[in-house]
Amino acid sequence: MQSRLIKLALVAVVALLLALWVVRRDAPTDTLEPGGALVPGLEESVNAVDSIRLTGGGDRVIVSLQRGESGWTVAERGGHPADFAKVRRFLLDLAKSKRIEAKTSQPANFARLGVEDLAAVDAKGVKVELGGLGKPVAIIIGTFTGLSGEGTFVRDADGEQAWLASGSLIPDRTVANWLARELVDIPSARIREVRIVKDGTALVASKAAPGDEHYVLADVPRGREVASPFAVDALAGVLAALRLDDVSKAEDLAPPDSGRIEARYTTFDGVVVTVTAWQQDNRNLARFAATLDEEAALAAIAAAQASERAAHEAAVAASKANESSPAPEAPPAVTDPAADRDRRLAVLRAEVEALQRRFDGWTFHLPAHVYANINQTRDALLKPRD
Repeated sequence: MQSRLIKLALVAVVALLLALWVVRRDAPTDTLEPGGALVPGLEESVNAVDSIRLTGGGDRVIVSLQRGESGWTVAERGGHPADFAKVRRFLLDLAKSKRIEAKTSQPANFARLGVEDLAAVDAKGVKVELGGLGKPVAIIIGTFTGLSGEGTFVRDADGEQAWLASGSLIPDRTVANWLARELVDIPSARIREVRIVKDGTALVASKAAPGDEHYVLADVPRGREVASPFAVDALAGVLAALRLDDVSKAEDLAPPDSGRIEARYTTFDGVVVTVTAWQQDNRNLARFAATLDEEAALAAIAAAQASERAAHEAAVAASKANESSPAPEAPPAVTDPAADRDRRLAVLRAEVEALQRRFDGWTFHLPAHVYANINQTRDALLKPRD
C-alpha cells in the first residue's frame, strides 16, 4: 500500500512538472521579466509605429505625433513637419530599453517614482502611447535615476508593477521642440542686397561683389558714419542657418495692417526671399516667401560661365607652354554652354520651389536675435563722424 502511494505521488510530481514545462513552453515570449525588453517586439518593428501620443498630469495631451506619406507631423501645430531625427531617437531609446528590476506594486508608492495614474493634475509622469504595432502600447514614464549611469522608472499604464528600466526615457514636454525647426539656410556670402522697410523708411545694405569685405550702408547722412561694419554685415546673416522657435497656421495668425516690417534679401544669383515681420503678444512673428529673379539669375550664370571659360583658356595656354602637362578637360560651360545654363537655372528654380513649399501656409515664431536684425534702423547703425 505504501509503495503504491509513493508511486502515485511520483506520478503526480512528474505530471505537475510536465504541466509546468508545457505552460512555460507555451507562454508568450513577451512576459515581463528582469532583462526583458521594456516594449517587447518594438526593436524589430520600430518602423511600423505610426503614431506617438504623450499625455501628462490631468490626462492632458502634451503632443500627438503622426506618420503619414510625407513623414512625421505634429498635430498640435496644424500638421507641421516633426523633427524626424528626434522622433526616431525617442523610439529607438524605447526599443533598446530593458526592464532592469521590479520595484513597488503598491499604488500608494507610485508617486515617489513618478508612475502614478495621470488623472491627477499634479501627476509627474508622462504616458507614452504607440500606435501601428500588433497591439496598443501604453507606458507611464516616471522619474529618472542615475543608478549605474542611467535608468528610468516606468509602469505599464494598465499594470500593477513599477519597474526600473534602462536608459534615459523621459520625453520632451515642449511641443515646439518636436518640430522640424530648420527654416532656411542661405549664407550671408550669397546675399547681394538687404532692403528693410519700416514705418515707411527703407534701410538698404549691399555688396557690389561677393568678395567685398563688408556691406555698404546706403544713404548715410552727412556728418555721420557706420558705427560698426560688422553690425551692418549682420543684416545679411538673417537667413543663415535660421531655425524657428515655434509655428502657427497662417490663417490663425495674420500680420497686422500697420506696424509690420517688410524685408527683402536678394542673392547674387537671383534668389529673393521676402519677409513680413511683426510682434504680437511678446512673440516675434514672420511670414516668408521665395521667388527667383530669372533675369538676375541668367546674368549671374553668364558671368560664372565666362569666368570658367577664361580659366579654361588660361589652363590650356599653360598646358601648351609646358609640353609635359596634359591638356585640361573642358567644363560644361565650354563644351555645351546652353545645356549648362539650363542646368544651373533649373537648380535655382528647384531651390526656390523647395523654399516656398517650406514657407507656404505658415507663420513662423522667430528667435529674438534674428528678429532684432530684421527690426533694425539706420540710426541705430550710425554714429557721429569723428
